[in-house]
Amino acid sequence: MKKLILTTIIALTGIFLTAQEQVMFPGQAASSMISNANTKWQQHTDSIKNAHDSIAAHRGLIDLNFSWIYDIMNDSLPAIRTDMMSGESMVYPDAGISLSTGSAWGTSITNNSANWNTAYDWGDHSTASYLTSVGISDINTTGTAGGTTYLRGDGAWATPAGSGSGDLISTNNLSDVADAATALDNLGGFAAADTVQLVWGSGITGNLVGQTETVSVDAVGVSGLSATGTASSTTYLRGDNTWATPEGGTGGGLTQPLFNSAEVGTLTDSTFVILWSKNLYGGADPAAGDFTVTEDGSAYALSSLSLSYDTIKLTGSEAALNGSTYLLDYDPGTNPVKDSTNLWALAFTDNAVTNNVVETSFTFATASADLSQSYLVRLPVGKTLTVDWGDGSEDSYAGNDAVDVVVTHTYAGAGSYDIKFKDDYLSLTYLRCDNNFLTGDVSGWSALTNLTYLYCHINSLTGDISGWSALTNIDRLYCFNNSLTGDVSGWSALTSLTYLNCADNSLTGDVSSWSALTNLTYLFCNNNSLTGDVSSWSALTSLAFLRGDENSLDFDSVTNWAALDLGTYCQLQDNSMSSTQVDNALNSFANGPFLNTTIELDGTNDVRTPASDTAVTTLIANGCTVITNGLTEP
Repeated sequence: MKKLILTTIIALTGIFLTAQEQVMFPGQAASSMISNANTKWQQHTDSIKNAHDSIAAHRGLIDLNFSWIYDIMNDSLPAIRTDMMSGESMVYPDAGISLSTGSAWGTSITNNSANWNTAYDWGDHSTASYLTSVGISDINTTGTAGGTTYLRGDGAWATPAGSGSGDLISTNNLSDVADAATALDNLGGFAAADTVQLVWGSGITGNLVGQTETVSVDAVGVSGLSATGTASSTTYLRGDNTWATPEGGTGGGLTQPLFNSAEVGTLTDSTFVILWSKNLYGGADPAAGDFTVTEDGSAYALSSLSLSYDTIKLTGSEAALNGSTYLLDYDPGTNPVKDSTNLWALAFTDNAVTNNVVETSFTFATASADLSQSYLVRLPVGKTLTVDWGDGSEDSYAGNDAVDVVVTHTYAGAGSYDIKFKDDYLSLTYLRCDNNFLTGDVSGWSALTNLTYLYCHINSLTGDISGWSALTNIDRLYCFNNSLTGDVSGWSALTSLTYLNCADNSLTGDVSSWSALTNLTYLFCNNNSLTGDVSSWSALTSLAFLRGDENSLDFDSVTNWAALDLGTYCQLQDNSMSSTQVDNALNSFANGPFLNTTIELDGTNDVRTPASDTAVTTLIANGCTVITNGLTEP
């Protein structure tokens, strides 16, 4: 019975397999398989069938003790399997790690698991900072990588040829290298232990022809670099990590734009002209701030830059002076000086500027009636004003910033003396020369653009001073009681003015635009030939004094003036205004209303009409006195 049960268990557990099946045995290192012959399997077929029949016939008598069956399975089956395989040989795959095709064994691969075990011991690769590519910063070099340097074959970042350093052989002629190994060391960029065949052109002489050298260098070659552009025999690795074609497009020379010369005074006294060794790329001009000019050691302000072909022009904020020493620096900015191949010009410092400024003098005025001249001036520390008195004598005065410098001279005898200013006269910030009985054309004073105070009143000065609109820094301008002329409508540009007294001259122009002079507190323009609608002057909300009498001014609209207290100075008489214009003025002033002000609209102006009655009542109620043609109220 036990034999019957054992045979049945073996049959049920599938230990007898068909001739084409394969059995894997635990513990086989290479997953060994057994292929059994049909004959051996056939010997047991009948036994299995008989066992099945016996089990069916004695089902009720069999005590299925599963613990006992388990012992049989574990203790007896290995022996049975061994018995079954007796006489059969094992079939193994090739040595290594086996690969199955699904129906047969394929070619095994080399077992290199030891290498992977080593890599595993290195730790977490995602945090180990292993290089996935090689960039400029990863290359072991000397020198500094930048927009003006190239990676030379000796592992150094070098300045291209033509810069004066002589670091590169721009002709590619290596005939002066002693041996091929040195040549290869200079070329660089090969993988470790590469064999490199040097092939030289027919025009190259020396002992390198046809030689082959084996070199050992770092394992990073050209192909391993992460630079942009295309590496080839005509490109070089530039310091900004770009493969670039050198000047000429053939790789035969690396020549960036070089500073040639600089001069000032050739075009204008405030234009610095810089010449370069080649035409420059004008797609994006450099900034004027990339350049620095010093004048005798002090900063010289630059205002603009223009570029054309091989020339850069820098415009200064003031004229350069004859005899001064100017030095030029260049530090590349966002848009560097470069050529069409994107080669940058090198930075430089203290390059000399040729000073072509012709010594000029500024014709100041003429003294004749007063033999004793006395002025007050101010100019910055470090600046000097030289005065040529016109009698063969000169005096120089050092600047002291906001401190007045007294300029005096006494002539030996009567005469007419033309006075000239020299040296740093353009740096004057303050000039007071009133009451000196000066004569002469002062239109040229428009060049004194740094002036903030100008007092030249009570002289006999002449000239068209419309150009004084250039004195945009002026805060106080007193030029009354002269014989000045010119259209001064452009003085609307003098927006820094707080005091303006140009009375008693022969000035002309439409001054309605003076509404832009909103900082004015003191405005005297009386006794000229000015025109324009001054109703717009309602914008002058800081006025404390207003005299516009004895002109040809209009008041064409009713506007809202501020509540001004002008005291006794609101004088617009003698302007030949119509009655409507007089009414418009009064209605405008009442909109403030004006306070405690004497308003004069008489003289050549027409009388007011009842259209301004309410306005006059309002003004009187606020302490004002209204004087119109033939009527003083109250």
